[in-house]
Amino acid sequence: MAERPMSGIRLRDIRIRKGLSQTQLAKDAGVSRVTIRRLEKQGLEHCVLLTAKIIAEALGVTIDDLISATGEK
Repeated sequence: MAERPMSGIRLRDIRIRKGLSQTQLAKDAGVSRVTIRRLEKQGLEHCVLLTAKIIAEALGVTIDDLISATGEK
């Protein structure tokens, strides 16, 4: 089984800490639940920057928080 990229793990961890389901985050960000699921599994490295930005905003964090190894500030 392939390892999930760190940015996907970070996205999932922040979403869970914020108490959001994939469905609720998708609704808040204006994207599909499939998009959230895919990004959590495959990471943010290959997603459109605007998508990462709106997901970060829906979570109340920065894009850097989603991709940084040190996490939220």
